[in-house]
Amino acid sequence: MIRPFAFRWNSLFVKLLIGFLIVIVLLLSFNLLSFTFFKTNIQQEIIDHNALNLTHTVDNYEKQLRLVNSVVLRFYFNERFTSLIKDDKQLNYDTANQLHKEMKLLLSNELFYINNLLVISRDNPQVLEKDGINSSSEMFTKYYVSAYYNTSFWIEQFKENYPFRVFPASPFQEIKYDKGILDKGNLMPFIVRNKYNPQYIIVALIDAEQMRQAFLLNGKGEDRFFILDESGQTMYRTPPESSQTELDDNGSKHADEIRDEAIMKLNPFPANEGFFTKNNQYYFYKKGSHSSLTYVTVIPNVRIASQVAQLNQVLIVILAVSLVLSVSISILLSMKINNPIQTMVRLVQKAGHHGKLPSKIHEFNLISTNITDIIRANHKFHLDLNDKNSLLKDYGYINKIKNIYPNNHTDDLIETNKPYYLVVFQLAFTDKYHSLMEEEQEKASFYIKEFITLHVKEGFTESVTFQMEEEQILSLIFTGENEGSYGDCGHGGCGEFGEMSGIGESGGFGRNEGVGDSAGFGAHGGVSDSAGFGTNGGVGNIAGFGAHGDSRRFAGNGGNVEDAMAVMSCMRQLKQILDHDKEYSFLTIAFHPAPHHATEISAAYKHTQAMLRQRLLNADTQIITELQSEKRPLWLPAIQEQELLTCLQAGCGDKAMEPIARFLHHMEQKKATADQFRGFGKEVMVKVVKSLLAYNIDFSPLLNTHSPYTRMEAFTSREEYEQFFRQIVNETAELIRANMLEKDPIKDFVLEYIAEHYGEDISLELLADKLNLSRGYLSSYFHENTGTTFSDYLNRIRIRHAKEMLNQTDGRIQDVALQVGYQNVNSFIRMFKRICGLTPGEYRKLSLQERGDVGMDEPLLG
Repeated sequence: MIRPFAFRWNSLFVKLLIGFLIVIVLLLSFNLLSFTFFKTNIQQEIIDHNALNLTHTVDNYEKQLRLVNSVVLRFYFNERFTSLIKDDKQLNYDTANQLHKEMKLLLSNELFYINNLLVISRDNPQVLEKDGINSSSEMFTKYYVSAYYNTSFWIEQFKENYPFRVFPASPFQEIKYDKGILDKGNLMPFIVRNKYNPQYIIVALIDAEQMRQAFLLNGKGEDRFFILDESGQTMYRTPPESSQTELDDNGSKHADEIRDEAIMKLNPFPANEGFFTKNNQYYFYKKGSHSSLTYVTVIPNVRIASQVAQLNQVLIVILAVSLVLSVSISILLSMKINNPIQTMVRLVQKAGHHGKLPSKIHEFNLISTNITDIIRANHKFHLDLNDKNSLLKDYGYINKIKNIYPNNHTDDLIETNKPYYLVVFQLAFTDKYHSLMEEEQEKASFYIKEFITLHVKEGFTESVTFQMEEEQILSLIFTGENEGSYGDCGHGGCGEFGEMSGIGESGGFGRNEGVGDSAGFGAHGGVSDSAGFGTNGGVGNIAGFGAHGDSRRFAGNGGNVEDAMAVMSCMRQLKQILDHDKEYSFLTIAFHPAPHHATEISAAYKHTQAMLRQRLLNADTQIITELQSEKRPLWLPAIQEQELLTCLQAGCGDKAMEPIARFLHHMEQKKATADQFRGFGKEVMVKVVKSLLAYNIDFSPLLNTHSPYTRMEAFTSREEYEQFFRQIVNETAELIRANMLEKDPIKDFVLEYIAEHYGEDISLELLADKLNLSRGYLSSYFHENTGTTFSDYLNRIRIRHAKEMLNQTDGRIQDVALQVGYQNVNSFIRMFKRICGLTPGEYRKLSLQERGDVGMDEPLLG
């Protein structure tokens, strides 16, 4: 039996305690060295810190003064100043108004810290400033009143010869109409003169307090700040803080300021920068390179000394507390770690297992040899069990959705109480994707589906995502469990699942390898700057959040608005990522922002399936959030359908393509859905195949490795449909023409005779007599070789010529009927309507409308 505290040098307790004590000694040594170093150097560091603060302050002031000088000079050299004063020394108010606008624009920049800009003229008593034009006497006795800067001061400046000068800061006030006083602030005049145009001076009144607050770094309440000119005159000094306004005996605060100024005059600064001590005060100074002003900060030595003392005390206390706590915690931790391990060792030894002890701590050897195998086997078992439970859970949900007879065992695995949001992802691949190798296609398809799964799981940890169909993924997102952060998901960190390699020339699905840290798998590998999804939600509901308030729409669906918007945010980020690779694939996301219950899952799935059919024809990932009324399939009007069939039977591919192209353009203008385009495409293919079957022509050459219907699933534009149909129709026409060119004397005679004599009384008996054949044989032969009966072919030829006459002439219906071989006009009208779907009169009217650019098929697309 092992005693818990048996003193052995290789025991766990001794090793732990020794290790902790070694760490404590090392840390203690480091702390002692650090304490000694900082105690010696901390005062110098504080002095250097204050000197550096002053340097930054001076740099900021100098940059600001240069900036103000530059701005005022640019304003001064405005060409409008030449015409501001007329020859009769009167003010040109138009020019003044233009200068005033430019002045206000300049002063609108708060970073200049200019309170006002004054334009003073030598020859005119009026002053132009930001609020308008005032007389100089009223300006400086009412609006900008200062004890130091009266009207005579500004007039005297015209006698000076400096280009620019900064004057000491002074309080300015405004005397209101009710004799009240409005403080304008502590302003520092900055005067600019032009020796080539001495008629004006421009005064920039700089707000000295705003500059100090912006540029003086780390200024404490007891510190003082001065700006001196070259003669030592004080240009600015910090005003007393609110806490300093209460003066002690003999007004010590004011005395401190007077003493500071006296000391600075008696101690000329020996260099451009430095510091000296006097009367227990530190005087840090630096001279500006541009303005030649000297900047001084006065810091009490008491504050620096107290900082050093406080730091020393804190370091000593921390050192003592750390030592006591470290030793105590080391002993406690050693005991707490050692005791349970000793217990496990006894349990293992009771099992009768013994082995070698390669480790210096024999307890670890027993733990590793006896417990590792158990943990590994248990872990493998749990992984296998979790995988099977996940598959069973997916199977249970599929049973619910498909309304398969429920199984009690699977029902126990799925969530049946929580409300959820149902999201369906329909994936479609483009021709560029299908041009890849089969292995690359499978890899890309897997990565896309896996990325969607991980993306949803990142933000909704309890969500269930599984593959419903070959290209369809379904997610159930349970409400109230939005644990992910969908401000972050999609910008990296949405899960890493290997590298994407060998897809396209650049070795990735697009240009990036991997779908992990970059949260994307394509050309850009992340979220681009394009985050908006339309202004009104696409076709009423597509493209997610629009400008008409999705939060209000979501609130009306009976669910939690925040939950619905969190799901929508997830879908939007998924859209942003997948849109980077829309040249390979595109996604349709159907999400109704109202929670469902388990009993509604089958109906909810059918609902989202119907929503998927509302996808518009483009290559973007589309988010559909509402089910609109079902749009009916679209097909050519009867007259255009007849035109298509007639041109196909005649082998005219280009003419047969015209009604198809017109209808495709019209569908695009009316924003027909992708499902309507596919429906139209399937109908076109049906007509094409029927036309070939009518001539007993094999249509297999029209089909390549992919079914036409599969190809149409990948189309994202009207141009792709038009190119596809043009190819199909031209190949069909070529096959029909080739069939028609085959020499058949009997058929050729009948066709030529009808073409030349369609306006006469033609009968099958007549042609049979001419060919010395029986009527029955000729009828069967003609049908077998043309795919249509003699009477149908004759009527179609006559109606085709009748349509041309109705389009090209204004003749009466009766006359047209006689010219194409109908002696009875009623028989003509009936046959025309049976073939074209319209009466001759309706056809002529519709034809006139078409020539007048009135869309005859617009009602079909409403």
